[in-house]
Amino acid sequence: MGVEMKNYLATFVNRDGTEISLAADGISLTHANARAWIKFMKTQSYRENEDGWELDELWDDSKRTGRNPWR
Repeated sequence: MGVEMKNYLATFVNRDGTEISLAADGISLTHANARAWIKFMKTQSYRENEDGWELDELWDDSKRTGRNPWR
């Protein structure tokens, strides 16, 4: 039986205050963090300005999708 990926929502912010949110998945919070960064680094916003971005929030998105792995 395989490990089930959980859904997360990641919000990135740069020094200018621009926020970008995207969906990520992972088997744990740490795994989702890495996958969110990889996905974000492929966006046009990141490629145009690679400096000053940070991951502001990463949270379990299972409540929105109806699946809560924390129960």
